[in-house]
Amino acid sequence: LMVKAYAALWMAELIKPYLADDGLLIGAQNSMTAEDLAGIVGHQRTVGCVVELSSEVFTPGVVVRNTPPKGTWFAIGALDPSMNDRLTEVEEILLNVGKVSISEDIQSAKWMKIIVNTMTMATKSMMGMTSGEIFQIPGVRELMLRAGEEALAAGQAQGYKTIPIIGLKPEDVEKSNRFLELLLDKMTADVGPSARNAMYQDHLKGRRTEIDMINGLVVDASRKHGLAAPVNEALVKINHEITAGETKPDAANLERVLAEIGN
Repeated sequence: LMVKAYAALWMAELIKPYLADDGLLIGAQNSMTAEDLAGIVGHQRTVGCVVELSSEVFTPGVVVRNTPPKGTWFAIGALDPSMNDRLTEVEEILLNVGKVSISEDIQSAKWMKIIVNTMTMATKSMMGMTSGEIFQIPGVRELMLRAGEEALAAGQAQGYKTIPIIGLKPEDVEKSNRFLELLLDKMTADVGPSARNAMYQDHLKGRRTEIDMINGLVVDASRKHGLAAPVNEALVKINHEITAGETKPDAANLERVLAEIGN
């Protein structure tokens, strides 16, 4: 199921009557939709999935793939132990388009991807820039890492484990005290300097973004557990303003965020 995270549940409801008893509906999308999909179609008809892939669609029917197969990565994992035997079946299909890892803790893996998206998507989208452009600006990398720190803390408060994703190995994490930087650098290298992320594309197309289900999810989880998430709150606010037409993607929005968080 490759739709926006906010569209996943109603799409699943439409698919449910047509899904065979032994069929699978897999949410290959951002955010933490896996358990919600399982609640609709049943744990026996879904597994969790994490995706690292950049693409663009600006002309109907024409998909521009920014990430080639060697840089494309999936993780799949059972939400219920009864589905472990189906994972190799899914792996075989996905190996046609990228690398595949089987995760023993797919929900933690999905939150690790939330951290990656939290660091990269909202900042690039509010500034209207690609990786090749945005990292030339002082302060951007530090802001991204602060957003990631808030997301990591929110995940730990919910019980999610710090595990390697997007092709990193356990020893990469174990030997480093720079986990967030590893994630940021790996993702940046894999998607390349010219890719426009999904939120930036949404702003260009004048449509709703997934900000509430990525950075907003971090804000909500932080509040629930008594944590502060000022960077993510500011990123959500400005991206909402862009969606509402009150402001535009611009490099000047970086200074607005820094002012919001007291820098």
